[in-house]
Amino acid sequence: MKIKYEQLRAFVSSRMEELSAERKIVKDALDELRVLAWVYEDDAGAQPRSPEESYREELKKSDLFIYTERIRKAINDIGAAFNC
Repeated sequence: MKIKYEQLRAFVSSRMEELSAERKIVKDALDELRVLAWVYEDDAGAQPRSPEESYREELKKSDLFIYTERIRKAINDIGAAFNC
């Protein structure tokens, strides 16, 4: 009996330019694990569809969604939301 293994796909996201180094670190780590990582800024390229359509299509094909955020900014955003 043969078992078919499919490669996991990950969608890596963050704010546009502010975390580009962190996205690269995540993508490199996933590459080592043989997880096919898709990063919009690196992998979208010129396409006939809108950026939103491209983003949604790749997200639908992914098994994992990985979002990176600067913790200090996230804490400040949460504090502002709750008037802390």
